[in-house]
Amino acid sequence: RFGPAPFGPLFHGYLVGLMPTLFIVNCAVFAAIVQFRSMGSSYLAVIVLTILFQAGDAVSLSDGYTPAAQLLDPLSYVATGASVNEMSVVQKNSGYLPIEGYWLLNRIIWLSFRLILFLVSYYRFSFQSFLEKKGTKKKANDIIDLIDSSEAKVSNTPISTNHDTKEHIRSLWTLTRLEFFNLVRPRGFKIVLAILLMMTTLQNLFLNASIFIGETVPLTSTMTLFRMEFGVALMLILMFWAGELFFKDKTVNIAPITGTLPVPVWVPLTSKFIAMTGVALILALSFILLGVVSQVLMGGADLIDWGLYA
Repeated sequence: RFGPAPFGPLFHGYLVGLMPTLFIVNCAVFAAIVQFRSMGSSYLAVIVLTILFQAGDAVSLSDGYTPAAQLLDPLSYVATGASVNEMSVVQKNSGYLPIEGYWLLNRIIWLSFRLILFLVSYYRFSFQSFLEKKGTKKKANDIIDLIDSSEAKVSNTPISTNHDTKEHIRSLWTLTRLEFFNLVRPRGFKIVLAILLMMTTLQNLFLNASIFIGETVPLTSTMTLFRMEFGVALMLILMFWAGELFFKDKTVNIAPITGTLPVPVWVPLTSKFIAMTGVALILALSFILLGVVSQVLMGGADLIDWGLYA
């Protein structure tokens, strides 16, 4: 049986817990985009906040609610857990979260830092600097010089007018390579991949033994346990990359061009799907490689189960 809903404490938690956390996360995204002018940097900012949260949570699980764990977490999850842990059963059900101690210090530190970051980014932002591309004028001048130069020649290479299935498949392969390298070449992709691999390595070598599983032999099932902890994050990251890939055409308004080309719709759409499949395959192979290396380092080379990895 449950009593009346504690609307007061719920609304209080919304004001002092959720709203400041949303402000902190949004400031991180806004500042990253303004500073680096890239959507990938905003994903990286959120991943950094998540890593700090997981680090604070891991410390609290192994060493208790230490001051370092409560202050390290930018989302104040650990500090809130420490405050609630000291409350009585009645207070946990219907009381208000006490605004004091390390919880209050955590909010002051992170909110102040994000507020300063927000103001700096706000005054630095301008549409002119945000939208202009570096080197645009130079490239345009180079093209004009090339056209005006005497070396510019008209190519006599014949253009294929054959648009059968074989030609479409050839176009599909070319577009797939283009889309794939557009995804994996940017620095943001490499940084996000490096962070994911670092988190996976830490879990395989340290966190599994100290927090999640306990002391155990380096089995392949242990090396693949990270999918339970990071699975949702991996799916979200793939969704972000897929969203950027598919909506990029709308952003640059390329439809009037592609609509006039003798290429069916399934060619560009399938190329994007295959490119994202390739990105997911890179992640999977990277995790398999790290798992194998972790097993070897921990003395479990003879325990590698290739079928389970597959």
